[in-house]
Amino acid sequence: MVFHYVFYSPVSLDEKNYRYWSYKAAGLAERQSLPEISEEIRLKKTQDKERLSELRAFLETNVVFQSLSPDQKADILEGKGRWKCKPYGRGEFSWREIAIDAGLGEMIASHMYRSLCGFAHSSNISCLQTAQALLKGETSKLVEASIITMKVVTANMIDEHSKLFSRSKHVVEGSGATKLVNAWIKMGQTI
Repeated sequence: MVFHYVFYSPVSLDEKNYRYWSYKAAGLAERQSLPEISEEIRLKKTQDKERLSELRAFLETNVVFQSLSPDQKADILEGKGRWKCKPYGRGEFSWREIAIDAGLGEMIASHMYRSLCGFAHSSNISCLQTAQALLKGETSKLVEASIITMKVVTANMIDEHSKLFSRSKHVVEGSGATKLVNAWIKMGQTI
C-alpha cells in the first residue's frame, strides 16, 4: 500500500514529490525520538537531522505540502507517524482508503488488513482465534485467508510496478506470469 500511495497513485509530479518526501521525512523525524544508546546511533541521528533539513526545504517549496494545515505539517516533520495527510487540512488517508484506491476489494481492504494487523501486533482476538483454530484442528483455514490476501496484494504490486517500470513489465510478460497476476488482481477485487 505504501508503494501504491507514494509512487503509483499520485496524479502529478508535485503530488508524487510531496508523498515521497513526506514519507522519508516522517521516518527520519520519528527516529529522532529514539534514545542515543551508542555512538553509532548518535551519529546516525545527526546525519538524519541533516537529511531532514533538506527534505523540509524541498517540502516547503511543494504546492501540495503548502496546502496542508500547520498541524499536518507538524505531524510529518515532527515524527508523529502521520505522513499520509490529505491536502487542505482534510485529515489523513487511511490504509483502507489507500487499499480501495489500489483496487483491493472491501473484504481485504477493511477486514483482512485489520485481522493481519491484529496478528502482527498480537491483539487478544488474534490469540483467541489461533487458540480456537488449534483446538478445532483448523489452523490451515486460519493461514489460508492470509496466504490468499498476500497473493492478491503481491499481484497488485507486481502489476503497478510493471506499469511504472518497463523493465519489470518485460520480466513479468517474459515469465508468462501476466495471466496469473491478472487472475489474482481480479479475485482481490471481488473479495
